Amino acid sequence: MSQIRHHLIEARSSSVQRLARHLRACLPFLAFLLLWGIPRIGWITCDGGVPAMWEYGYFVTDEGYYLDGGKEKLLYGDFVDLTRTEAFTYGFSPGTHWLAYLALSCFGLSDWAFRIPFILLGGLAWCALYVFVAKKTSPLSALLICGTLSLTPMLLAYERTASNDALIGALAVLAYVAAALGKTWRSIVLAAAIGASIVLVKPSVFVLLPLIAAGVLSRPKLKAWYLDLALFVLGSAGFLFLFRLGVHLSVAGEAAAQGVSAHELIRRTTTHYPLPKLTDIAGLLKGLSAFPRTPSNTMLGPWVIGLVVLPLSLLLKGLREAVAHRRFHPRLLLYLMIPAYVAAMSVMNTLYTHYFIPVLYFIPVLLVEAMDDLREDAEKPDKFAPVRTVGWVLLAAGICAIACSLLSAHVPPPQDVQSFYSNIYNMPKQNVWFFTWKRILVIFLPIAAGYMLIRWKVWRAQSLVVFLVSALGCTAICFSMLPAVYLAPYLRGEPAIGMGLVCLVLFMGLVLLYGIHAAPTLMSNHRVASLFIVVFLVSYTLGSPNWQQAFDELFTKGTHVQRTVVKDLAARIPKDAVVIGERSNQLFLAYPIKTATTFPCNSDPIPIVKELRKSSPDTPLFALIDSQHAYCMQHYDKAKSWCRLVPVTQARLPSFATGAPSDVHLCRIIVNDAAMPD
Repeated sequence: MSQIRHHLIEARSSSVQRLARHLRACLPFLAFLLLWGIPRIGWITCDGGVPAMWEYGYFVTDEGYYLDGGKEKLLYGDFVDLTRTEAFTYGFSPGTHWLAYLALSCFGLSDWAFRIPFILLGGLAWCALYVFVAKKTSPLSALLICGTLSLTPMLLAYERTASNDALIGALAVLAYVAAALGKTWRSIVLAAAIGASIVLVKPSVFVLLPLIAAGVLSRPKLKAWYLDLALFVLGSAGFLFLFRLGVHLSVAGEAAAQGVSAHELIRRTTTHYPLPKLTDIAGLLKGLSAFPRTPSNTMLGPWVIGLVVLPLSLLLKGLREAVAHRRFHPRLLLYLMIPAYVAAMSVMNTLYTHYFIPVLYFIPVLLVEAMDDLREDAEKPDKFAPVRTVGWVLLAAGICAIACSLLSAHVPPPQDVQSFYSNIYNMPKQNVWFFTWKRILVIFLPIAAGYMLIRWKVWRAQSLVVFLVSALGCTAICFSMLPAVYLAPYLRGEPAIGMGLVCLVLFMGLVLLYGIHAAPTLMSNHRVASLFIVVFLVSYTLGSPNWQQAFDELFTKGTHVQRTVVKDLAARIPKDAVVIGERSNQLFLAYPIKTATTFPCNSDPIPIVKELRKSSPDTPLFALIDSQHAYCMQHYDKAKSWCRLVPVTQARLPSFATGAPSDVHLCRIIVNDAAMPD
């Protein structure tokens, strides 16, 4: 009897211990879900804009462009109405319109239901990231790494809305994790399907698929790595074909009803952005030399190091070891493709910071893979390693302090800087390296001397070269923002703040590089790496007014200014009317009001007015005019002999340009059909 009682007590004790272990494992995950979910789900119904993190206005006006097809399908049965050029993004981004249609079919018409699929997919991607990091490290490290990155202001700002860049980042990460953690051929097919689905959102799929392939190569091999890769390539090609076929089939009926083929409808609803010429080497170098452009440096913050310097440094280090040991490691593809994606975006003439969001999701993956890489390369225990590390940190701090002093001492005239300045809309007229190379060299020399001094007994020639090349790249990237810093007074900025941030990122980069090349044992420790990431976030937040402002905006109770204003505007518009204006599709997402955007025809509303008068002459036409974004007014002025605007009402909304309150005018369009030219 006593023996039975003893066994029962042991069994109960064992059950309690297992439950305690499960709870300890679950608590970090629950903490992460709260950390991720509260700043996003709590604001789902609010205005989408965050002035500190939005490059061209307060409201996320892109939501209207990428979602209005779903509204059109729900209300009128067609994704695209060519007469009103709605939705003109359907040709290259049908997936966002499909998601909008799904959301509206489930939850009804509102100004927030569109965002539900995007937030759900984003949450699923972050859960996958957490699981991936936790399996490779620990639940606590997963909480720190994923939780810290998820608090990046730009990610918070865009994940609260229906952002197509956040969506493709989520899909890419889901595909990578499915491939990397899967154990059967089905996981490869799943990764191929998810990765190929990016083609329904953006053409970036062709840069992201090789990144996902790195996950396929990192998995335990079924038979041979080339068979796994072949299955992924063939699967991706097959799904790409099926998805594009689905796009044509989805509009075949409505295309025929509008008198065009599905191919022609898709062609006419595809926006075309000017792509760089691969033969224009000088132009490509201008784009690369200016990464990150204004305002990308302040929005990305210290992650510029994670997107370029860290992977390239690991790539160089890995290539050296691959040559020495004649062994290719699949991580090299990951290290290559992250900066390759950055480079592909950077060489575009018009570059918005949110284009980089997809690869921000891969920073936790990069860190984990780097830890594994460094663990394999860890040197024998060195009792002097902590002393050397402390010495390097102090040296790096001193170098950055000196750099800040030297760079602030001499401010060149604005005319000498202007040609090297770049912003999101344009590349610099000249290669920024031509302006910064002297400063880079002056700062780089003590970095090289300091590294050789601190490592004087243990450095090897090949390792030294890899470190110096990495440090040179780090310095070049940090100093790419010097033209903007020097021009700050003329741009209503504070040059001292900009200089401080440049040196802060340089310091973080140098510490990180030293850990990779000189202290792999230390950096392969996931607790140290997790702490380093937290320090990244905290230090840059304290030093960056831009991030401070962003956090203040993000954690302030969201507003419903747009909802309140648009409710009054909608009450003045007849149900059968069409509202023409670049912001019309965004503002009236929640209302059964037909809109016509002017953006695809260079903000020219006149062709739309003519077409609507010919096809439905009894339809009332209205114009929505933003006083700070009134490109269309020049076209109305040219057509004033037969087309005039009669003001109906005026409202105040945060401007498209700066977020400051500005006037938005609703006008009735009166057309003299007899005088209207053909």
